[in-house]
This record gives sequence, structure tokens and C-alpha cells, in this order.
Amino acid sequence: MGEEKARRMSDLGYQVQILWRRDMASRVTSGTALRDMMRRNEPWHHLVPPAVAAYVEKVGFAARPGMNQTVAAATELPHD
Repeated sequence: MGEEKARRMSDLGYQVQILWRRDMASRVTSGTALRDMMRRNEPWHHLVPPAVAAYVEKVGFAARPGMNQTVAAATELPHD
């Protein structure tokens, strides 16, 4: 599916650069499945691009209420 999307975007004249590929065995079908893995303290980093895993660790999505506290405390974001 990803290769098809890249081809379609390229056909429309957009410059396409694929930053990360995964095989069918490592695909997660939903964010819910990924969050469930986090809750169960199962490995999940390998299922997302490295930049996404780093961002989740930094911002603390895995440490939000209901999740196992497997990452550092969430970064406080300023409120307007």
C-alpha cells in the first residue's frame, strides 16, 4: 500500500522520499493495538519509525493516564 501511495503522489508531480519501510509481519493495524502494547509493557518501538518512537518517549504519550509508566514524565506543554 505504501509503495502505491508513493507512486500516486509522484505521478501527481510531488517529490516523494520514503523515510522508513516495514514488512507485513511488523505492521500494526491500529493505534489502539499499539497503545494496548504500551499498556501491557510489551515492546512497541520496533513497530514505528525511529523518529516517532523518540517523540513518544520525549512527549510521554506512553506515560499518559491508564498507561504503564514506562517512559519519563511527560513534558509540560505551554497552554495559551
